[in-house]
Amino acid sequence: MKTDKISKASIVGFLITAITIVILPLLVIPAEHRSEYFWFKILWVEVLAALAWGYLGGGIQAVLYSAIQGDRSAAVIPALGITVFSYIGLSLIILLSSSFTSDNSWINRYHLALQIFITFLFLITNIGLYTTAVIASRDSKTFSPEVKTPEQLAVMLQSEESRLSSIAEVTKDVKVFIQSLKSLREKISYSLPSIQIIGDNPQYLNFVRQVNSFIDSAKNCSDESSINKTGLRETAESLSRQVDVIAASKKK
Repeated sequence: MKTDKISKASIVGFLITAITIVILPLLVIPAEHRSEYFWFKILWVEVLAALAWGYLGGGIQAVLYSAIQGDRSAAVIPALGITVFSYIGLSLIILLSSSFTSDNSWINRYHLALQIFITFLFLITNIGLYTTAVIASRDSKTFSPEVKTPEQLAVMLQSEESRLSSIAEVTKDVKVFIQSLKSLREKISYSLPSIQIIGDNPQYLNFVRQVNSFIDSAKNCSDESSINKTGLRETAESLSRQVDVIAASKKK
């Protein structure tokens, strides 16, 4: 799923949640039973909902982006998720507990102080986690934009698969070539290690150049005669064998 679709899904999810958060208490709690903090509590739940959907949308996008770029800092996203949803759950428990206890109960007297305290802990924990991830990611190697990651190569090949699959007439030879593309893409995805490991490997750098040239040639082909004439199927098989060589060299 593309990042713009993830953003739209997150926004729609939040809007549905936000409307539900407002409507449900209005239907369930009669006006005479609403405390002076009624709207404040609804507003706070809205804030927690925004935090949840913001993490879901932003976290997924960060993971996808970092996977393509070979950035290791996104490894902290699951840990941040644990702290985010633990904080949301604890904050909701405190808020609901204060709503169902008497005004003189200790949880009502210290409700605001408890919310401030757990918010402080949440911020300190997440700042610490994020800072640690950023410091750790500084040790990672950086490469020029021309050095595509295995993930980027796989995306490029998949795009070409989709293009060929959508042409008006998909003959037997074209289907065989599409299968060759798929096999190459899957081998790149599952056999090659991270760009941090192979990014400075001369064999891999040469392989990237060949894949780029191969894709450029494939873009100019839309029928079996052009595919056979340019020898693209044989090239795909040759590239697939190179993946095995590169992967084996890194296991030594």
